[in-house]
Amino acid sequence: MKILGQYRNGNYQVTILSDGTKIRKTEEDEFIPEFPENADVKITDKCSQGCPFCYEGCTKNGEHSYLMCEDGTFGQYWMYTLKPYTELAINGNDLDHPDLDKFLLKMQEMRIVVNITVNQNQFMKHLDYLKYLTKYKMIYGLGVSLVNSNDEKFFEALKEFPNVVVHTIAGILGTEDIQRLMNHHSKVLILGYKTLGRGIAYKENAYNHVADYIKQLRYWLPKMVQNCKVISFDNLAIEQLGVKELLFKDKQSEWDEFYMGDDGNFTLYIDAVNQTFAKNSCMPSEERFPIDGRSMTDMFNFIRDKYNIKH
Repeated sequence: MKILGQYRNGNYQVTILSDGTKIRKTEEDEFIPEFPENADVKITDKCSQGCPFCYEGCTKNGEHSYLMCEDGTFGQYWMYTLKPYTELAINGNDLDHPDLDKFLLKMQEMRIVVNITVNQNQFMKHLDYLKYLTKYKMIYGLGVSLVNSNDEKFFEALKEFPNVVVHTIAGILGTEDIQRLMNHHSKVLILGYKTLGRGIAYKENAYNHVADYIKQLRYWLPKMVQNCKVISFDNLAIEQLGVKELLFKDKQSEWDEFYMGDDGNFTLYIDAVNQTFAKNSCMPSEERFPIDGRSMTDMFNFIRDKYNIKH
């Protein structure tokens, strides 16, 4: 597997492979970073899909973030402070942010590893554009949020992208979806259910069976590990599904290799629309802080101080 990038962060070395695999190595007992390795970045609140459980509350009339100035420079200071090979996970939504191409090219120039997530409907609508972004390495990873697992054309289209991962949500993913993902040996990321935005009312409606779907998914997880090409989780899903107990019981060394650390240890969340930051995207409004000209390292250290994370 080709090495995409390597860098030193605090007391350890990071290697990123072309398939997205990350390897950390240190001669000490724990990893203590100086700056964030990853950031989830919301670049737009505009989205035509209207998902009833959208935790960010995106709408077709939502606002885009200020990404680029007219002279081709970044629109927000923190963007200049990214270290080479930092991974940014951005939301593409309808892929109609007017500065998206310029932003991706500038990030490429800075050797930033950008991954983008789109809805399945948006993916199918913009296949050629996404192939272009992938071919010219303007994006590396592509996440596609599952909407309809019964669409065979969708699974065929996925095969044309080397680093594509199907994004699913615990509490939304049903048994039929799980079986189809296994049948297609898909690469799957399972996200935890966020009780924020429209996700609050959706979960409260008993007809949506969020808790039942989480229980079903917990039952299917061992089979998914066997039949899907890759299964990964965000930290919220690990907690909601009891992944450590379910899949790594009495396997501490395997867990240590699998688990990439608590939120805030190596990551942070940035809302580029409202220009705030937080430990992760699950945080309520009172724990989303104004960027106010901070650098990436400043924001990272603020989070670590705020939540008493060792550094």
